[in-house]
Amino acid sequence: MHTMKTLWCSLVHPHIDYCSQLLTAHRVGDIQKIEFLFRSFSSKIYPISKLNYWDRLSTLKMYSQERRTERYQIIYTWKILEGTVPNVGIKSTRQGRLCKVPQIKQCTSGKIRAIRERSLQTKDSQ
Repeated sequence: MHTMKTLWCSLVHPHIDYCSQLLTAHRVGDIQKIEFLFRSFSSKIYPISKLNYWDRLSTLKMYSQERRTERYQIIYTWKILEGTVPNVGIKSTRQGRLCKVPQIKQCTSGKIRAIRERSLQTKDSQ
C-alpha cells in the first residue's frame, strides 16, 4: 500500500499539479476526470480495493484531487499577498485585498480565450 501511494505521489501528482497557476480544472467534468484517475488507481491497491473512494482516501491519508487544487489555490494566493511568489494580479488596498486582472490583447483564438478563462486569476465560482 505504501509503495503504491509513493508511486502515485512521485509519478502522477507532478503531472496533475504542473502549471496549475496557469490552468486549473474548474468545470465539473474536468474535475471528475482528474478524480477518476485516483479513483481508478486506488481501486487497484489490494488491501483497500474493496473500500469506497472516500474511505480509500482516508486510509491513505490523502485529499481528493479537487480538495488538493482548492488548498493549493488558497496557499498560493496567501503567498502572493505575503510577497513570497510572483504576483498574478492581486493587490492590497485600505479596503482590503482586491484582485486586479491585467488586460491581455484581444484574441480571436478560442484556445487562448479558453486558457485565460481557466487560469487562477479568472477562476469563478461555477
